[in-house]
Amino acid sequence: YQRRVHGMYRMSMIAMLCPDPTLDRTKLIKLSLIHDLAEAIVGDVTPHKAVNEAVGVPHLTPQEKLAKEQEAAYEFRKVLDGNPHAQELYDLAAEFNAAETAEAKFVHDLDRFEMIITADEYEKAQTHDLSGFFDSTKGKFKHPFVQELDAVLRQERDVRRLNESKGDAVDTLA
Repeated sequence: YQRRVHGMYRMSMIAMLCPDPTLDRTKLIKLSLIHDLAEAIVGDVTPHKAVNEAVGVPHLTPQEKLAKEQEAAYEFRKVLDGNPHAQELYDLAAEFNAAETAEAKFVHDLDRFEMIITADEYEKAQTHDLSGFFDSTKGKFKHPFVQELDAVLRQERDVRRLNESKGDAVDTLA
């Protein structure tokens, strides 16, 4: 859960920095905080069967995952019955899952972007090549701000990997 909380916090901070005046920043922050709420019940299911199997999560089709997340959001609303904010949380989860508003689409971009930030951090800390995460998101970001952030991250990663490969070549020669 710590990893999920870290991701929601990072997404919320990026949402706060979004320079797009056409987006409601407060809603961006709320959607960033709520977007993984259903995963607390459903689990962190990806659309990639091999990834799910590797981490011991059952594979679900996108439609099955959405149905489970909607069911989980409904369960949270029931648990919070009587709380004046229960309906708002439910509505935000529904908005994120529907991905129809500009804010929900932006937060979906942030969710994918946060995934590759995490992959980059793992690559820095370990020797694993996590190019698959970068490949799966290449060209998928819709919002210009997230596209800019993505370009910077990819450039920094490319430079780091080039420097690492030069270091390996020097080590081999020594």
